[in-house]
Amino acid sequence: MFFDDSLIQYHLKNKIQQSSAAGKYHLEQQMVICDGACRADMALFTGDETHGFAIKSDRDSLAHLGRQIEHLGRFFDRLTIVTGHHWGEVSARTPPWVGVLMATQDENGEFCWVRARAGGRSPHTDPRLASQVLWRSYLQERLTALQGQPPPASWCRARLADHLITLCGADGARREVLKFLHWRRTAPPISLTGWDVR
Repeated sequence: MFFDDSLIQYHLKNKIQQSSAAGKYHLEQQMVICDGACRADMALFTGDETHGFAIKSDRDSLAHLGRQIEHLGRFFDRLTIVTGHHWGEVSARTPPWVGVLMATQDENGEFCWVRARAGGRSPHTDPRLASQVLWRSYLQERLTALQGQPPPASWCRARLADHLITLCGADGARREVLKFLHWRRTAPPISLTGWDVR
């Protein structure tokens, strides 16, 4: 079987939805991060962690794999490379904390998954990168709610995000990202000042 992007992406989305169905999560496809420097084919946000997935189909080159892992490993708590026939080379060229999920066929010729390597948490995660998805207006309202007064109007988005991380910590900032993505998908525009941040 030839494993192209669309086939892998279809089955990967189903797998993520099935394994995450019991808990609260948000799934984004084709998520651009690091100010456009990199893209995650799928991004899973839960209350506990963020998980990025990069697809390397049988048509794809692995020339930029190292740079992609560097960017994604700073943004996400966990990272999994999803591939087909490249799985051996991907496993050899990636550090142990990166998961490797292999698309293959079972004895009946049906599509199935094999976890070539479970991986672990990224040692390079930077909450400031994850906060890049937050809009400036969101940050202004959330900071106003947290500290009881608006932040200075002159503050740029990056400074607002840094202040949010200072107030909430890395785990709190992760929860803010999840809340924002859920809000953006379901019910904009609404006021965010009354949301619980604990």
